[in-house]
Order: sequence, then structure tokens, then C-alpha cells
Amino acid sequence: MSLSWRDRVEVGLYPDRLVLARGKAAQTFPVPPGDAQAPRWRAALDALGALEALRRTEVTVVLSSFFVRYTVVPLSEALSGAVERLAFARHCLARIHGPLAEGWTVRLSREIACGVEPLLVQGLRETLSARGNRFRALEPRLMTSFNRSRKKLGDKPGWFVDVEPGLALLALVADASWRSLRALKVGPRWEDELPGLIAREACFVDAPSDCPRVVHAFP
Repeated sequence: MSLSWRDRVEVGLYPDRLVLARGKAAQTFPVPPGDAQAPRWRAALDALGALEALRRTEVTVVLSSFFVRYTVVPLSEALSGAVERLAFARHCLARIHGPLAEGWTVRLSREIACGVEPLLVQGLRETLSARGNRFRALEPRLMTSFNRSRKKLGDKPGWFVDVEPGLALLALVADASWRSLRALKVGPRWEDELPGLIAREACFVDAPSDCPRVVHAFP
């Protein structure tokens, strides 16, 4: 079957696999182990470059939360526009991650700042272009998962949990606004770990004890 530019696919880029979704169908491709000295995303990017199923398609890349750094950016009336908000978001990331954050590609999605290594973004553009693809969009997994689960979240405070193998992101959300966000390592039995993780996080952020939860698990 020949492909046209109207063919759009979504590719999930993870440390150990690629997940290619076209419509409602999805395929998983393993990522071979890479150089231990290289950035963690390098092996996944190399696997993407060798993926024949992507030839001449429009590609949206969803980045694993292993490749993205997040933080909640407090709303402030003192920030007068998008440029100041973005600068403040970069500052918030730098307070957590140090000078490395100064060179990251940073984007804001409501109160969430997302930071990505610029070499990864550049590598994605070059890899897809070399394969004859159009790079349609780059999305952090957390935001993609949240948007797909938004209808399940009510107006009252609740937990949104996004899980991929080895990692869970716990967010307290109310009125579609982010109150807190934390990334935590989890094991294969993450469903057994989750109640304890949420209970501990609730103590840190003083969340109501009866908060419902919405879980979006891999993929």
C-alpha cells in the first residue's frame, strides 16, 4: 500500500520501545540496547531512524517522561505576557535541575513547564527529515495522557496518575488546574504501590483524604 502525505501517525518514544499508532491500530517495536555512555534517548532515536513503517508520513512524536522534565509554574499576575511566563518557567526548572536547564527547550502547557534536551529535539527533526517524513508535532507524554483523560476529571480535587514502565507521575488537579506534580520510580507491580504513593504525596501537598483518582497506564 502506498502512503500519501495525508497519512498521520503518532510515535511514542520510550527508552526500550517505540509505539507506532495509526488510527486505532498500534504496533510496538523494541529498542535495542545502546551505548551506556550516550544519552538515554540516543538508542530510541536510532531505532526511530531505522523504522521503515514511518516512510513518508506526518509524524507526531510523544516523548516518554523519562526524556522530559516537568514542574508546576505558579500563576502570577506580575507576569505580563508569554515571554515573561516562559522565562519564569525556565527559572523554575533551573531551580530544580541546575544550570543544565538553561539550555533546554522549554514549553508551557497551562501551569506545567516541560523541559527537553535540545539535542533530542534537533535529532528528531533531522532523523525524520532524512527519512522523508514531516515532523508534525512534539508532545510530552504527560500532557498527551492528561488531555485524553480530561473528561474523567471533575471539578473537585483529584489525582491524575500517568504510568509507563518504571515511572509514575502523580498530579493533584482541580478545575483543570495543576496543584502539584511529582515523578516517582515504580516497579512492575505498580498497581500495588500506587495507594501508598498517593497517600504519601497527599501528606506533602495537604490534599483532601477522599480525592478520587484517574489512572492512565501505558501506552
